[in-house]
Amino acid sequence: MEINVELKFKSYIAHPMTRERSQVISIQKVSGVNRVRSEEKRKQTLAAELEKRGMSDADYAALQQKANAQFFTTEEGEIYIPGRNFQAFLCHVAHVAPKAVRAVNYQVVRTAVQCSDLLTGKTEADAKLFGRYVKLEESNERSWQENQFIEDFVASGTISLDETMLSPKDLRSMIEYGAKYLGIGAARSQAFGRFAIQKWEASN
Repeated sequence: MEINVELKFKSYIAHPMTRERSQVISIQKVSGVNRVRSEEKRKQTLAAELEKRGMSDADYAALQQKANAQFFTTEEGEIYIPGRNFQAFLCHVAHVAPKAVRAVNYQVVRTAVQCSDLLTGKTEADAKLFGRYVKLEESNERSWQENQFIEDFVASGTISLDETMLSPKDLRSMIEYGAKYLGIGAARSQAFGRFAIQKWEASN
């Protein structure tokens, strides 16, 4: 079954963990550059790590630019929510929702439900930043982080559902629960990524 959906979002932060962001984190972690206090020493430490990896300063600058991308975008520049992220959202619902809502085991969600990328109709962030303290992966320390976000938009896409594993009614109930209580994307605990189903059109 194919289900065309439109999801009305209040606000959304992506803060995507891309391959480039992961690579920058790896370079900084392995080199220890963030633990060095002197700016001159920081430059030397980073330069040594880049030399090991066969990277120039220009290569690293280009990598950082891609790593700092605030959203996933199409080749035409439209911001989208990846279908795999929507699947992860459904897995989260299947993990934590009440039994009455958890209509399928989280381990089979990705088999039962496939989702296209959800297009937002936005090409740039709204003129605001959201800041908060976030826990660092390698320690209990917290650092101040700011992200761009988009708000008041409709994300549209197509869900493919295996009805032998999950009914459309149960899928909708799972999505509605997650939309209200969990959200999708970053800063969910601060109520970002919440949405409501605006359109639900099923066809076989």
